[in-house]
Amino acid sequence: KFGYQFRGARVVRAVIQDLVQQRGLGSTPGRSLVIFGGQSAGSRGAMAHLDYVPEMLGSGASARVDVVGFLDSTLWIDMLPHQGSSFIGFAETCPRVHGYANVSHLGEECQAAFTHGDQWKCIMGHYRLAFTRTPYLLVASQYDSFAVSANV
Repeated sequence: KFGYQFRGARVVRAVIQDLVQQRGLGSTPGRSLVIFGGQSAGSRGAMAHLDYVPEMLGSGASARVDVVGFLDSTLWIDMLPHQGSSFIGFAETCPRVHGYANVSHLGEECQAAFTHGDQWKCIMGHYRLAFTRTPYLLVASQYDSFAVSANV
């Protein structure tokens, strides 16, 4: 639509594949640990992919690899922006991202919980985290400059 391509899922799959095939993740005796995460928008992407990482590892590696999430500033809240803000709000921006970024990892339970027109909520921490099954650590700083400027 505007000349950009979003390939986050492809990058995540390629990195996981490299870790397994080239670096030997999951091939050593004992268990390995993958801490999968991101910050702000990257955290939103990590949240979307987190439950899919064991599947990306493949059955051999996933049997010996524990996956946990580290989600820094992914808890964007669906509320109106403060009066006087130039930010249009997450209820406006998230449906747009959902529409043009071709987000495929929405989570089966989250997709079932929201009608077709509201499936954008599955890329927003406020809604998605309730359906996330992989253990994660959530960091939500009260001083997150983006969230504070957008919502408070």
